[in-house]
Amino acid sequence: MPENLIILGGGEHARVVMETALQMPEKWNILGYLDPKEDRESDKRFSIKHLGDDSEVRNILEKDPECKFICGIGNNQMRRKLIIKLKIPDDNWATVIHPAAEISPNAEIGNGTAIMSRAVIQTGAVVENHVIINSGAIIEHDSVIGAFSHIAPGVVTGGGVKVGKEVFVGLGARIRDHISIGKAVTVGTGSVVVTDLNDDQIVVGIPARPIAKTSGDRNIADLCISPDATLYEAMALIGKYGAAALITDKEMHLLGILNDGDIRRILFEHNDVNLPVADVMNKKFHFVRKDVPRVAALDQLKALGHRLMPVLDDNGKVVGLHLIDTMIGSLNLPNAAIIMAGGKGTRLKPLTDNLPKPMVKVAGRPILEHIILHLAGSNIRDIYISINYLGDMIEDYFKDGSTYGVRIHYIRETIPLGTAGALKLLPPLDAAAIVMNGDLVTQFDVERMLDYHKQGDYKLTIGAHDYRVDIPYGVIGWNDKQNSVTDIVEKPEEHFLVNGGIYIVEPELFELIEPDQNVPITELINRCIEKKIKVGAHLVEGDWIDVGHHKQLAAARGL
Repeated sequence: MPENLIILGGGEHARVVMETALQMPEKWNILGYLDPKEDRESDKRFSIKHLGDDSEVRNILEKDPECKFICGIGNNQMRRKLIIKLKIPDDNWATVIHPAAEISPNAEIGNGTAIMSRAVIQTGAVVENHVIINSGAIIEHDSVIGAFSHIAPGVVTGGGVKVGKEVFVGLGARIRDHISIGKAVTVGTGSVVVTDLNDDQIVVGIPARPIAKTSGDRNIADLCISPDATLYEAMALIGKYGAAALITDKEMHLLGILNDGDIRRILFEHNDVNLPVADVMNKKFHFVRKDVPRVAALDQLKALGHRLMPVLDDNGKVVGLHLIDTMIGSLNLPNAAIIMAGGKGTRLKPLTDNLPKPMVKVAGRPILEHIILHLAGSNIRDIYISINYLGDMIEDYFKDGSTYGVRIHYIRETIPLGTAGALKLLPPLDAAAIVMNGDLVTQFDVERMLDYHKQGDYKLTIGAHDYRVDIPYGVIGWNDKQNSVTDIVEKPEEHFLVNGGIYIVEPELFELIEPDQNVPITELINRCIEKKIKVGAHLVEGDWIDVGHHKQLAAARGL
């Protein structure tokens, strides 16, 4: 008989946990969820009742002492604080494991842990209490994942890895064998950890390097000065704390910013250190709200090429400052990116009845926004988006791209032109173009693919994905000449290179495309092959999901 289950939380992460539990009706009977406010999407999608806020826990346990709970809050610190506050007995915490996850019988899984679809927990691994392991993550043998940690989709740990408590490991990150990671560390999206990490660090990149502490000794008020202060005082503050001067009023409302680059420019123009900062401060600053996750803020910092970004509350008062090391920055690439976003997405109906497929949300953002942020963070500055079906919605959302630190240009197809056909509408380009479909969830290494293309002297490079096929039967080898069996292989695993929907195309190939014709990219590839034009195939490593069907969309959402 199924056990009664209540979800703590009603937001996006909680919905993933709900979906996971719903896959096991024989195991769980979901009574509802507890959250300070009703989440209409949860009600609409799953018909799960809103039972009130967490003050109802005591009443629920009095009525049903055997009732189980699982916390679906994604933020590690918030999850830990709530669980400690509620004092729910250990035996009342559920362990929710998706039936499509693969868990070794020799692995240990703690109470209150949620493990999503296609996750793999290998032999000897230990996952402590109240951990979230997302879709497709692989925890290799003898690894330990500390309590209250959050492992994002597609993460792979090596064997013998030790992950501390309250650690967040971002989408598609990799952790090498026998690495130790301290408490409250954040590992950025797509990073590769090759050295041990101390407590509270934030690391990004390949290899991952520290960029800040998640908790530090500096008070935000130490970085704030009055608008009446002089440029000299701002210089002294920056010299002491190494960040920036935040110009605020008495109530801490942020009025402007000065960093060391601003000061060098001002001194060059005015040569006067006694100028009031109110006259020279930067009033057009980017900021994030306090509810924006650290990793999302880092995405924006990287995309904009900035080193810092203030955090404001709903009243415009400064409450924090995100910092990023300059090692993240590098020269902008000369290559333009072209994103194909004009299709109707018929296979995702009814979601796409009134919404372009690239605008379908994954992890709280449209797929297309993830692509643009990734390209911007990879130092691509010019992006062309080919639009047709409901294209105005895309243009209204992204506008000129300045919010993301890029320049977005729109190509309007009056008729469907196909991936290659749309390239004929581009203006002259000075370098190879990155061409990709607008429905991909991927963190491919842009510079590595461009380098492969250049080093191989290719005119067109296909981003290839390693597609695995597991044959569930013994496969027989047969020799027609001998009329006999040569061998038999039990349940083999076959690998194929498949088209990943990402291409590098030299502008000279546009001459092979007829104007105003529907030309698929595969047709352009075949024309190159027929003309003996060199075509390469670069293996796209890491996460890659083509969101063409509801099944793939569910996988991208971690369901």
